[in-house]
Amino acid sequence: MLAQVASLGYSQPRGISLIRQADLRFPLLVLSISLLTVVGCRQSSRTDEDATVESRSPSARMEIVDALRQDQVAERHPSDGGGSVQFETTPEAVVAGGVGRWSFVYRAGPHGIAEDGWLFFQAPPFWGWSTPQVVAPDHAGFTEVRTAAAGLSLEPSTIDQQLLAIRIRGRALEEGEEISIVYGAGAAGAVADRYAESRSCFFFAVDGDGDGIRSLVEGSICSEIVAGPPARLAVTLQSTARPGQVAMLNVAILDAVGNRVSGWTGSVSLEG
Repeated sequence: MLAQVASLGYSQPRGISLIRQADLRFPLLVLSISLLTVVGCRQSSRTDEDATVESRSPSARMEIVDALRQDQVAERHPSDGGGSVQFETTPEAVVAGGVGRWSFVYRAGPHGIAEDGWLFFQAPPFWGWSTPQVVAPDHAGFTEVRTAAAGLSLEPSTIDQQLLAIRIRGRALEEGEEISIVYGAGAAGAVADRYAESRSCFFFAVDGDGDGIRSLVEGSICSEIVAGPPARLAVTLQSTARPGQVAMLNVAILDAVGNRVSGWTGSVSLEG
């Protein structure tokens, strides 16, 4: 989780603004700093800072803590996080670990995006989703980015795992103008989550003035990932039972990677 959070920066940003507590569906890093308070008649000579250092995990990544704190207080431009995103076509459910194609339309908000501003597309950051890329059409995750707005050019590039940055060039993107993003546009599609989920969500962010501070675009853009066909039978027997007592036996129908298969009908026979 810490490594993923650290990877969300670009061009030495002032903060990691793709993470924002207002978006409850984005994986959040919950930071807890415990202060050791000494209670007694005399004032302790140890400072709160000393106590905090002592209670800190040896593996703590304080540079990430500092970046998150800076992001909380960073001043946002009115255009940061502006606009809206929707599916261009409603995607069908994709089998876990399978491939699919997702088409989105971003529409600029009242403040638009300035020239040299940025739009970010984040594929779900966990469980094996393809990283969006624009250089290899025959490889998984190939992503097309286009606009019909005259005089506008777009410069997409992969800047980290699952993260595509789109630079606005030529002129500003004005209110109501659109950018189309097709994730999995090539023959190989894009590889989806290896686990079944009712809501696996994509994220979009805007750095409207190009100052390195971005905010999430409001709204949830999520896709359903379903289990594959039945491949495994998992049987769990109650570990202890008294003589004559009925013991519970649980049977689960799973796909090849362990997702519970829904809608299966059939019978299971026990012998012996």
